[in-house]
Amino acid sequence: MKLEYPPKTAVSDLDSSSIQPGKSKVPIRIEFTAEQYTNNAKTRANGGEQLIKVILPMPTEGMNNSISHAYNQQPAKEESLLVKAFSGEGTSLLRDAWNFIGKQFEDAVTTVGGVDYGRIPADMSESTYSGSDKRGWNFTWDLVALSKSDSNRLVTIANYLTSYSLPGASNSSDRAQAPPVWRIKVLQSGGANSRSITQSLLGDPKLCVLSNCTISRDTTSLYAPSGSNKFPTPLSMQLKLDFQEIEPVYGQDGRIRSRSEIRTGGSWSEIG
Repeated sequence: MKLEYPPKTAVSDLDSSSIQPGKSKVPIRIEFTAEQYTNNAKTRANGGEQLIKVILPMPTEGMNNSISHAYNQQPAKEESLLVKAFSGEGTSLLRDAWNFIGKQFEDAVTTVGGVDYGRIPADMSESTYSGSDKRGWNFTWDLVALSKSDSNRLVTIANYLTSYSLPGASNSSDRAQAPPVWRIKVLQSGGANSRSITQSLLGDPKLCVLSNCTISRDTTSLYAPSGSNKFPTPLSMQLKLDFQEIEPVYGQDGRIRSRSEIRTGGSWSEIG
């Protein structure tokens, strides 16, 4: 199933120089595709069976992501004396031995006399890599329906986003099923070159989970029931979607690749 807002007929060319309020100028869209959760590396890298596809205009906020790395401070480790002895560094070996003897003498004098001659310990630690956060994307849309049909479409999209953010269940099991995973792409007005433009504007997102789905319906202004729709619908709606990658990403030759892509040797983002 594909749900799109605003309708495709209202989307103009990517080359439009201005973005006007409403839906007359929407040069770029974002596509969110839900897939069944899987542990298979090849499916994670190249895509699985699609459950639903939601296409929305450029968000009011959010086309950024960040990644932070953690480092530990550990003592710097010198090469062992055995390594130096067999590598021909005889001079270095003698120097290290002499420095070791001198250090023991200085420590003994300080311990007995309580005088350190104004010396302070040297910082012999270094930063060693210990891990990275998984990247996340946070999108916000402030959407205004210009007709009753547009309002109905917004309600449908909101309901499906909520449903596909939840875990699944079966009447034959008391265990919940993992929620769907998501792929994020940026589309031009014609839907072409999504790989290149996604890398350019979003930094090549990998497989994500929908970690937060917040929907705020404005009930101060409503469309009245009409036709086959026997219920009122909101004039405007705010969507906030937070996505987080489910796997660590790595840098290879200037490219960003997920763990599954490393294991299988490629992904959809490198095709074509």
